[in-house]
Amino acid sequence: MTVLYTPQHETTSTTDYYETKTFETRTIDVNPGNIINSLIKTINEIGGYADLKENWDSYGASPVPESVLSRAKDIVRKIYLRNIEVYYTAPSPGGDIVIELRNLDKTLEIEILSDGNCAYASYEGDNVEEGVYDSESHNKILDWLLS
Repeated sequence: MTVLYTPQHETTSTTDYYETKTFETRTIDVNPGNIINSLIKTINEIGGYADLKENWDSYGASPVPESVLSRAKDIVRKIYLRNIEVYYTAPSPGGDIVIELRNLDKTLEIEILSDGNCAYASYEGDNVEEGVYDSESHNKILDWLLS
């Protein structure tokens, strides 16, 4: 079993302020309990977005609808079934939720939109691909991330 790039696996070394940071990532054997704990933490984090009220960012942000929270939790559960940890989640001012996954030089963002649609963007170097996130694209984009 493997884990993707996550913040706790990141090491940074700099010898001078102006030098480029070096990031080392590693693949490790994972205790299934760690994956479950990470899943629970991510689900709870998303659940916490329910507490965001109108204007939560002081710039007019909308609260996150229950339908978006529920869909985000479902997507996260499906991601964890592939033994992939979520790198980052965040609400957006429009009432959407972004889920970010990383693996070495690849980044995948899944956005659950308040209008009921979902989209993804995948990044590898200068290559960017965007599309509709649905049951058909789910495995395709996760396979890409893991490849």
